[in-house]
Amino acid sequence: MRTLLLLGVCYATVAYLVINPMAYPLWICVLILIPFITLHSSLQHEFLHGHPFRSQLLNDLLVVVSLGVFIPYFRFKETHLKHHDNSIVSDPIEDPESWYLLEEDWNKISKFQQKLLTLNNTLFGRILFGPALSLTKFTLCELIHGDRRIRLTWLIHTLLMTGYLWVLSVYASMPIWAYLICCYFGLSLLGIRTFLEHQAHENITARTVIIERKGFFSFLFLNNNFHSVHHGYPNVAWYRIPALFERNRDRFLGKNNSYYFESYSEIFVKYFFKAKEPVIYPIKRKL
Repeated sequence: MRTLLLLGVCYATVAYLVINPMAYPLWICVLILIPFITLHSSLQHEFLHGHPFRSQLLNDLLVVVSLGVFIPYFRFKETHLKHHDNSIVSDPIEDPESWYLLEEDWNKISKFQQKLLTLNNTLFGRILFGPALSLTKFTLCELIHGDRRIRLTWLIHTLLMTGYLWVLSVYASMPIWAYLICCYFGLSLLGIRTFLEHQAHENITARTVIIERKGFFSFLFLNNNFHSVHHGYPNVAWYRIPALFERNRDRFLGKNNSYYFESYSEIFVKYFFKAKEPVIYPIKRKL
Protein backbone atom coordinates (compact mmCIF):
# COMPACT_ATOMS: atom_id res chain seq x y z
CA MET A 1 0.00 0.00 0.00
CA ARG A 2 2.79 2.46 0.86
CA THR A 3 4.39 1.93 -2.57
CA LEU A 4 1.11 2.75 -4.31
CA LEU A 5 0.59 5.76 -2.05
CA LEU A 6 4.09 7.03 -2.82
CA LEU A 7 3.44 6.68 -6.56
CA GLY A 8 0.23 8.69 -6.18
CA VAL A 9 2.05 11.44 -4.27
CA CYS A 10 4.75 11.46 -6.95
CA TYR A 11 2.27 11.86 -9.81
CA ALA A 12 0.23 14.47 -7.95
CA THR A 13 3.32 16.53 -7.07
CA VAL A 14 4.65 16.45 -10.63
CA ALA A 15 1.25 17.50 -11.98
CA TYR A 16 1.03 20.34 -9.44
CA LEU A 17 4.51 21.60 -10.28
CA VAL A 18 4.10 21.61 -14.05
CA ILE A 19 0.59 23.15 -13.91
CA ASN A 20 1.74 25.54 -11.16
CA PRO A 21 -1.66 27.00 -10.14
CA MET A 22 -0.05 29.24 -7.50
CA ALA A 23 2.37 30.75 -10.06
CA TYR A 24 5.54 29.92 -8.14
CA PRO A 25 8.78 31.08 -9.77
CA LEU A 26 9.97 28.66 -12.44
CA TRP A 27 13.29 27.99 -10.73
CA ILE A 28 11.52 26.78 -7.57
CA CYS A 29 9.35 24.37 -9.57
CA VAL A 30 12.42 23.08 -11.42
CA LEU A 31 14.39 22.47 -8.23
CA ILE A 32 11.53 20.54 -6.64
CA LEU A 33 10.62 18.64 -9.81
CA ILE A 34 14.10 17.20 -10.40
CA PRO A 35 14.11 14.86 -7.37
CA PHE A 36 10.52 13.80 -8.06
CA ILE A 37 11.53 12.67 -11.55
CA THR A 38 14.36 10.72 -9.92
CA LEU A 39 11.86 9.26 -7.44
CA HIS A 40 9.66 8.13 -10.31
CA SER A 41 12.64 6.28 -11.82
CA SER A 42 13.15 4.59 -8.45
CA LEU A 43 9.47 3.64 -8.40
CA GLN A 44 9.71 2.20 -11.91
CA HIS A 45 12.56 0.06 -10.61
CA GLU A 46 10.39 -1.09 -7.72
CA PHE A 47 7.40 -1.90 -9.92
CA LEU A 48 9.40 -3.91 -12.48
CA HIS A 49 10.56 -6.13 -9.60
CA GLY A 50 6.98 -7.19 -8.92
CA HIS A 51 5.59 -4.62 -6.46
CA PRO A 52 3.07 -3.79 -5.23
CA PHE A 53 0.66 -6.14 -7.07
CA ARG A 54 0.96 -9.79 -8.01
CA SER A 55 -0.13 -8.86 -11.53
CA GLN A 56 2.99 -7.68 -13.34
CA LEU A 57 0.83 -6.30 -16.14
CA LEU A 58 -0.89 -3.99 -13.65
CA ASN A 59 2.46 -2.98 -12.16
CA ASP A 60 3.79 -2.14 -15.62
CA LEU A 61 0.74 -0.13 -16.64
CA LEU A 62 1.05 2.08 -13.55
CA VAL A 63 4.57 3.26 -14.46
CA VAL A 64 4.79 2.79 -18.23
CA VAL A 65 4.74 6.56 -18.85
CA SER A 66 8.31 7.58 -18.03
CA LEU A 67 8.19 11.00 -16.39
CA GLY A 68 11.91 11.21 -17.15
CA VAL A 69 11.03 10.94 -20.88
CA PHE A 70 14.34 9.63 -22.24
CA ILE A 71 14.27 5.86 -21.54
CA PRO A 72 11.47 3.45 -22.55
CA TYR A 73 10.17 1.69 -19.46
CA PHE A 74 10.04 -1.74 -21.09
CA ARG A 75 13.63 -1.47 -22.33
CA PHE A 76 14.72 -0.39 -18.86
CA LYS A 77 12.82 -3.33 -17.42
CA GLU A 78 14.31 -5.90 -19.79
CA THR A 79 17.92 -4.70 -19.50
CA HIS A 80 17.70 -4.29 -15.74
CA LEU A 81 16.37 -7.78 -15.19
CA LYS A 82 19.24 -9.08 -17.33
CA HIS A 83 21.62 -7.10 -15.11
CA HIS A 84 20.27 -9.06 -12.14
CA ASP A 85 22.12 -12.14 -13.31
CA ASN A 86 24.78 -11.60 -10.63
CA SER A 87 27.35 -13.60 -12.57
CA ILE A 88 27.59 -10.83 -15.21
CA VAL A 89 27.47 -7.76 -12.96
CA SER A 90 30.11 -5.19 -14.03
CA ASP A 91 31.11 -7.15 -17.16
CA PRO A 92 31.44 -4.58 -20.00
CA ILE A 93 30.05 -6.96 -22.61
CA GLU A 94 27.34 -8.88 -20.76
CA ASP A 95 26.10 -6.35 -18.17
CA PRO A 96 23.93 -3.64 -19.79
CA GLU A 97 24.55 -1.34 -16.80
CA SER A 98 28.36 -1.58 -16.75
CA TRP A 99 30.48 1.56 -17.16
CA TYR A 100 33.71 -0.40 -17.82
CA LEU A 101 35.45 -0.82 -21.17
CA LEU A 102 37.65 -3.66 -22.33
CA GLU A 103 41.26 -2.58 -22.79
CA GLU A 104 41.12 -3.13 -26.56
CA ASP A 105 38.03 -0.91 -26.79
CA TRP A 106 39.68 1.73 -24.60
CA ASN A 107 42.66 1.81 -26.96
CA LYS A 108 40.38 2.39 -29.97
CA ILE A 109 38.85 5.63 -28.72
CA SER A 110 40.40 9.11 -28.90
CA LYS A 111 42.38 10.76 -26.11
CA PHE A 112 39.52 13.22 -25.66
CA GLN A 113 37.04 10.36 -25.17
CA GLN A 114 39.40 8.70 -22.70
CA LYS A 115 39.66 11.91 -20.69
CA LEU A 116 35.89 12.36 -20.78
CA LEU A 117 35.26 8.80 -19.56
CA THR A 118 37.89 9.24 -16.84
CA LEU A 119 36.14 12.45 -15.76
CA ASN A 120 32.89 10.49 -15.81
CA ASN A 121 34.41 8.24 -13.14
CA THR A 122 34.42 11.20 -10.75
CA LEU A 123 31.14 12.04 -9.05
CA PHE A 124 31.31 15.56 -10.52
CA GLY A 125 31.62 14.14 -14.03
CA ARG A 126 28.93 11.52 -13.48
CA ILE A 127 26.46 14.20 -12.38
CA LEU A 128 27.32 16.63 -15.18
CA PHE A 129 28.10 14.37 -18.14
CA GLY A 130 26.85 10.94 -17.06
CA PRO A 131 23.28 11.29 -18.40
CA ALA A 132 24.48 12.48 -21.82
CA LEU A 133 27.06 9.70 -22.08
CA SER A 134 24.75 6.92 -20.90
CA LEU A 135 21.81 8.06 -23.03
CA THR A 136 23.98 8.37 -26.14
CA LYS A 137 25.54 4.94 -25.65
CA PHE A 138 22.27 3.23 -24.71
CA THR A 139 20.17 4.77 -27.49
CA LEU A 140 22.72 4.16 -30.26
CA CYS A 141 23.31 0.56 -29.19
CA GLU A 142 19.57 -0.07 -29.02
CA LEU A 143 18.76 1.44 -32.40
CA ILE A 144 21.82 0.17 -34.30
CA HIS A 145 22.19 -3.30 -32.81
CA GLY A 146 18.66 -3.92 -31.56
CA ASP A 147 16.21 -6.19 -33.33
CA ARG A 148 12.84 -5.27 -34.78
CA ARG A 149 11.09 -5.75 -31.43
CA ILE A 150 13.45 -3.31 -29.70
CA ARG A 151 13.02 -0.68 -32.42
CA LEU A 152 9.26 -1.07 -32.17
CA THR A 153 9.47 -0.50 -28.40
CA TRP A 154 11.40 2.71 -29.04
CA LEU A 155 8.87 3.82 -31.65
CA ILE A 156 5.96 3.27 -29.26
CA HIS A 157 7.87 5.08 -26.50
CA THR A 158 8.60 8.01 -28.83
CA LEU A 159 4.93 8.31 -29.76
CA LEU A 160 3.90 8.03 -26.11
CA MET A 161 6.39 10.69 -25.01
CA THR A 162 5.44 12.98 -27.90
CA GLY A 163 1.85 12.78 -26.73
CA TYR A 164 2.89 13.37 -23.13
CA LEU A 165 4.96 16.44 -24.01
CA TRP A 166 2.12 17.75 -26.19
CA VAL A 167 -0.25 17.50 -23.22
CA LEU A 168 2.30 19.41 -21.13
CA SER A 169 2.62 22.08 -23.81
CA VAL A 170 -1.15 22.58 -23.83
CA TYR A 171 -2.05 22.31 -20.14
CA ALA A 172 1.15 23.03 -18.18
CA SER A 173 2.66 26.39 -17.42
CA MET A 174 6.19 24.97 -17.27
CA PRO A 175 7.98 25.34 -20.62
CA ILE A 176 8.98 22.09 -22.33
CA TRP A 177 12.64 23.11 -22.31
CA ALA A 178 12.53 23.53 -18.53
CA TYR A 179 10.83 20.13 -18.12
CA LEU A 180 13.52 18.46 -20.24
CA ILE A 181 16.22 20.09 -18.10
CA CYS A 182 14.51 18.53 -15.07
CA CYS A 183 14.57 15.15 -16.84
CA TYR A 184 18.30 15.45 -17.50
CA PHE A 185 19.19 16.38 -13.95
CA GLY A 186 16.78 13.78 -12.62
CA LEU A 187 19.12 11.28 -14.28
CA SER A 188 22.06 13.16 -12.75
CA LEU A 189 20.62 12.58 -9.29
CA LEU A 190 20.08 8.94 -10.15
CA GLY A 191 23.73 8.83 -11.19
CA ILE A 192 24.73 9.48 -7.58
CA ARG A 193 23.21 6.09 -6.76
CA THR A 194 24.68 4.21 -9.69
CA PHE A 195 28.11 5.88 -9.40
CA LEU A 196 29.70 3.07 -7.40
CA GLU A 197 26.91 0.64 -6.62
CA HIS A 198 28.91 -1.97 -8.57
CA GLN A 199 32.59 -2.78 -8.84
CA ALA A 200 34.64 -5.31 -10.79
CA HIS A 201 35.61 -8.16 -8.47
CA GLU A 202 36.47 -11.83 -8.93
CA ASN A 203 34.01 -12.66 -6.15
CA ILE A 204 30.49 -12.31 -7.56
CA THR A 205 28.93 -11.33 -4.21
CA ALA A 206 31.55 -8.60 -3.69
CA ARG A 207 30.42 -6.62 -6.72
CA THR A 208 27.57 -4.68 -5.08
CA VAL A 209 27.84 -1.98 -2.46
CA ILE A 210 26.34 -1.23 0.95
CA ILE A 211 25.87 2.46 1.83
CA GLU A 212 24.47 2.25 5.32
CA ARG A 213 23.18 5.59 6.50
CA LYS A 214 19.54 6.35 5.78
CA GLY A 215 18.47 9.85 4.78
CA PHE A 216 17.40 11.92 1.78
CA PHE A 217 19.26 9.89 -0.84
CA SER A 218 18.27 6.59 0.73
CA PHE A 219 14.60 7.59 0.46
CA LEU A 220 15.02 9.03 -3.05
CA PHE A 221 16.57 5.76 -4.21
CA LEU A 222 14.08 3.64 -2.24
CA ASN A 223 16.81 2.05 -0.14
CA ASN A 224 18.85 0.88 -3.10
CA ASN A 225 21.87 2.19 -1.21
CA PHE A 226 21.66 -1.27 0.42
CA HIS A 227 22.42 -2.55 -3.03
CA SER A 228 24.01 -5.83 -2.03
CA VAL A 229 20.82 -6.68 -0.16
CA HIS A 230 18.74 -5.83 -3.22
CA HIS A 231 20.83 -8.06 -5.48
CA GLY A 232 20.59 -10.90 -3.00
CA TYR A 233 16.84 -10.46 -2.51
CA PRO A 234 15.48 -8.51 -5.51
CA ASN A 235 11.85 -9.32 -4.69
CA VAL A 236 11.94 -7.76 -1.23
CA ALA A 237 9.99 -4.49 -1.11
CA TRP A 238 12.00 -1.29 -0.68
CA TYR A 239 10.64 -0.52 2.80
CA ARG A 240 11.71 -3.94 4.14
CA ILE A 241 15.31 -3.77 2.94
CA PRO A 242 16.88 -1.77 5.84
CA ALA A 243 15.49 -4.14 8.48
CA LEU A 244 16.67 -7.14 6.46
CA PHE A 245 20.17 -5.64 6.39
CA GLU A 246 20.18 -4.79 10.09
CA ARG A 247 19.18 -8.34 11.05
CA ASN A 248 21.96 -9.80 8.91
CA ARG A 249 24.56 -7.02 8.85
CA ASP A 250 27.65 -9.12 9.40
CA ARG A 251 26.54 -11.71 6.86
CA PHE A 252 25.93 -9.14 4.13
CA LEU A 253 29.21 -7.34 4.77
CA GLY A 254 31.01 -10.66 4.77
CA LYS A 255 29.47 -11.71 1.48
CA ASN A 256 30.25 -8.43 -0.28
CA ASN A 257 33.82 -8.33 1.07
CA SER A 258 33.02 -5.13 3.01
CA TYR A 259 32.40 -3.08 -0.14
CA TYR A 260 30.92 -0.48 2.17
CA PHE A 261 30.48 3.26 2.70
CA GLU A 262 28.90 4.84 5.74
CA SER A 263 27.01 7.53 3.82
CA TYR A 264 26.73 9.41 0.54
CA SER A 265 28.57 12.29 2.22
CA GLU A 266 31.63 10.05 2.46
CA ILE A 267 31.37 9.33 -1.28
CA PHE A 268 31.09 13.05 -2.12
CA VAL A 269 34.20 13.83 -0.06
CA LYS A 270 36.27 10.97 -1.53
CA TYR A 271 35.24 11.01 -5.16
CA PHE A 272 33.69 14.31 -6.17
CA PHE A 273 36.80 15.33 -8.13
CA LYS A 274 38.71 12.04 -7.92
CA ALA A 275 38.14 9.09 -10.23
CA LYS A 276 36.92 6.11 -8.23
CA GLU A 277 38.86 3.68 -10.46
CA PRO A 278 40.15 3.28 -14.04
CA VAL A 279 37.65 2.80 -16.85
CA ILE A 280 39.42 -0.33 -18.15
CA TYR A 281 37.84 -3.57 -16.91
CA PRO A 282 40.42 -5.12 -14.55
CA ILE A 283 39.24 -8.74 -14.72
CA LYS A 284 40.29 -11.14 -17.46
CA ARG A 285 37.10 -12.30 -19.12
CA LYS A 286 36.43 -15.98 -19.69
CA LEU A 287 35.90 -16.80 -23.35
